[in-house]
Amino acid sequence: MAPKKFALGSRAAIVVYAMAVLILVGYLLVTVLSPRYNVIYFFSELEPIAEVELTTNGVNKGTVELPYNVADLQPDDVVSVQMTLEGKRLNNLLVKGQGVQIQLYIDGELHYTRGEPDTYPSFQREPPDSLDSVSLPSSTKNLDITVEYTISSISDALYIPVYYQGDPNLITNHVLMESYVPFIMSVLMLIMGIILSIVGLLFYSRAELAISLFWLGLSALACSCWTLFSNDLMLLFFNQPLAFYTISKIGLFVLPIPLIRFIVAFLQPRHSRFATGFSIVMMVVFLALLVCHVGGILSFGQVEPVFRVIASLIIAIILSDMCIARFYQGVEVPPLLILATALLLVLAVVDVTPYYLHITNVKGTLFMIGIFFYALVVSLLVLDYLAGVLDAAEKNMRLEADLSAMARSLDLQRRHFEEFTASAARIREARHDMRHQLLALQGFINENKGSEALEYIDDLLEQVPTLADRVICDNIAVNSLAVYYLAKAHSEQIQCDVKLDVPYVLGRVSDGDLSIIFGNLFENAVEACLHVDADKRFIRIRGNTRASRFTLIIDNSYDGFIKVRGTDFYSRKRNGFGIGIASVKAVVTKYDGSMKYEAESGIFKTSLYIKS
Repeated sequence: MAPKKFALGSRAAIVVYAMAVLILVGYLLVTVLSPRYNVIYFFSELEPIAEVELTTNGVNKGTVELPYNVADLQPDDVVSVQMTLEGKRLNNLLVKGQGVQIQLYIDGELHYTRGEPDTYPSFQREPPDSLDSVSLPSSTKNLDITVEYTISSISDALYIPVYYQGDPNLITNHVLMESYVPFIMSVLMLIMGIILSIVGLLFYSRAELAISLFWLGLSALACSCWTLFSNDLMLLFFNQPLAFYTISKIGLFVLPIPLIRFIVAFLQPRHSRFATGFSIVMMVVFLALLVCHVGGILSFGQVEPVFRVIASLIIAIILSDMCIARFYQGVEVPPLLILATALLLVLAVVDVTPYYLHITNVKGTLFMIGIFFYALVVSLLVLDYLAGVLDAAEKNMRLEADLSAMARSLDLQRRHFEEFTASAARIREARHDMRHQLLALQGFINENKGSEALEYIDDLLEQVPTLADRVICDNIAVNSLAVYYLAKAHSEQIQCDVKLDVPYVLGRVSDGDLSIIFGNLFENAVEACLHVDADKRFIRIRGNTRASRFTLIIDNSYDGFIKVRGTDFYSRKRNGFGIGIASVKAVVTKYDGSMKYEAESGIFKTSLYIKS
């Protein structure tokens, strides 16, 4: 069963998400209107070529307005576009090709070509997309331009975008203005995918839901590869159309697999076996498609529309699973998450029909923007969940440390009480035998046997319990810990100098909390000394109570090795944060105190105070 509660700063999250939706709507309006009404932003010197003469296989179709779709084509058909341009100095023409071979003629002479059969593998069966700023010759007369498109073996239509003529810098700026939003989004999503994947793997062993971050990260990576390497900026600035074609198509075809795995890990639906099996089927289909593509049987370009539909269906399945989980299974799926998924589905469906209203310049962009905001919302939810899990785990670790310290303190107090009881019993026995011992001593004296009397007195003194020597302070818990660790230190040849003034009751400070402080710090001091040569081992402890404030200072020798990250000390005995130190800090904070560490010249100094 999925977690029952998700916490998210609802008001702030809704505001952020609403702003994101407004930005998305504004972007859609701009991208829809700009090609239809020839909006050139602020580049007035950049001239759009919107009216051209169109010829298909030698048959003149008359004048058409760009952008324009040519349908019902056959493989190897030739579509020609004729235009007359004014010859200018530093004059370029923006030419874009989508899966077709392009040949550009100026005054009847071949001037530029792209997508020739020998520039891509024959099994691919279609040229990769291209975008070039083609330099035109400077001339005082007009230039007759003919652009021929040769249809590939897997295409039946041709989309002809608007051409742009002008200074090369203006053309570059135009492409930048047209493509920078999806480019930035793709880069951000690439970064997000890497971070989510790493975080998901790092926290998988500590929180089961973390694996959903890993799969969501892979989904973001796949989508970013698809959109980033089909972006016009990448095509214009990096002349690697074949590599970009391969990466973008693989990103699209791999995308459904981690999306399915994400929903299985996140919601853990009752039909997870079906979803898991579906993901395996998709992996097999992708591998089969890869084999068919390389074998020239079926090209990536032929099945791309099918995979776009599949991606939309998978998002619809995710949305239905969320609704079922919330309304029928009692899982508290956040409404914001359902809204994000619904928006993603709408964008994916719109993206399936890229030629509707001539919006081919946002092909893939809508889905990518939806994935980005979707991943952002889910990441906030899961990371908030992980923060709660880690916080609970840290509290449990500290509780275990507290219980361990208290158990150790109780055990030491039990031993101390047993020793006290045994000593009291020995005192009673000694008192009972006192008469006989005094009579024996009197006999030695009466017979003038002084040396024997002294020996007898020495034997008696050795039998007297030395309990007074083991009382270090009035507080039983602290005294028990001090006696225990001093005995341990003595056995390890550690020189100790201890002076403690801890009353029987230290105000509002409980004996359990005192045990946590003294037990952990005593133990750490002894442990640190064991890494130093025997002749350099020492522990010096001073503790006193003044004006409702207890102050403790512990100095001990150490070998100079410390594991520190920021202001936190890490345990030498295990990987990770020192639980004992964390417990001491928690107690000090509880009693409005402060704690400080210093290390210099082979001496580790710990000082703290708490308000009693």
